[in-house]
Amino acid sequence: MFLVDSHCHLDGLDYQTLHKNVDDVLAKAAARDVKFCLAVATTLPGYRSMRELVGTRDNVVFSCGVHPLNQDEPWEVETLRALAAEEGVVAMGETGLDYFYTPETKAQQQSSFRDHIRIGRELNKPVIVHTRDARARYSGYFARRKGDGLRWRTTLFH
Repeated sequence: MFLVDSHCHLDGLDYQTLHKNVDDVLAKAAARDVKFCLAVATTLPGYRSMRELVGTRDNVVFSCGVHPLNQDEPWEVETLRALAAEEGVVAMGETGLDYFYTPETKAQQQSSFRDHIRIGRELNKPVIVHTRDARARYSGYFARRKGDGLRWRTTLFH
């Protein structure tokens, strides 16, 4: 038996003092029976740099998305769609709603979340959903979306 890290931010680790490089991180994980990782992006530039940092590996796949707390950085829906369609990208996100820290960006978060879901449906990819202080909004949204074609059974809530 082995473990899968279904949500890691390999681009956000301390490579100065804690880890030598990505190989070091993956070796430490493997020593603890973590044999496969999903590297989760929180911005589109971050996705690009993470792909460059990690490279192509048999034991790492990627998600592509814009975190709800990163809505202050402009991004294009078509860029998200193109990057999410790249080989090795298996999920959309991290996306979702976070009204705790940035309630002033609710409208942008909701629009971004809908865009991620729509692209996930188009590309047949699950969505990684972050939520904080937005439970009521999610409950109503999911109740209306039961038959929308998104793979809810493979959606990761975080």
